[in-house]
Amino acid sequence: MKKTIAVLVCLLTVVSLCGCAAYQSERMFDKFIEGTVTATDQQGDSISVDLLKDQAIPLFGGEYIFFDVTGDKIPELCVRTAQHLTLFTRNDDHLHCLRELPATTSILNDGALLLVRSDAVLGTSEHTYVKLNKQGQDEQTITFSADPVGNQYTYNGKTVTKEEYETATKDILASKIDQSEWTPLETK
Repeated sequence: MKKTIAVLVCLLTVVSLCGCAAYQSERMFDKFIEGTVTATDQQGDSISVDLLKDQAIPLFGGEYIFFDVTGDKIPELCVRTAQHLTLFTRNDDHLHCLRELPATTSILNDGALLLVRSDAVLGTSEHTYVKLNKQGQDEQTITFSADPVGNQYTYNGKTVTKEEYETATKDILASKIDQSEWTPLETK
């Protein structure tokens, strides 16, 4: 009985700490969006929300969402402007840029990132699916491309048929998070 109670107390403590860390991260991210806290970029320089707002354009001012992309149950701040998708994480009382990706990168429901490069004229597309580990490093990478005009399809470096390509990529391509979950980033 004592062992069961001890296990329950440990589990409740872990759950409480995860929830507290998530809450603290979101509060710090809110302060960043409000402009009262800065973050550190990948070179160690200070970055503010104003810099991100400067990257905004009139038709697309930018947007942000709190979403766990590292699988640690603590959300990251994901900010999309016309130029970039920037991922921020919190370490202790500091924010830092985890990744800066092309604006065409999508966040998927499973927390993975989908980098997309396409050529509308040729009708070709190249995708890179990246799943990050808890430290923000690449844990899994899958690449796939389609050239419908030339009837050429690849999946993870191997040539596949159109049917194999569609079967292998169907779930990945359908799992983008709902756009309505993003919050507009107020521009200057």
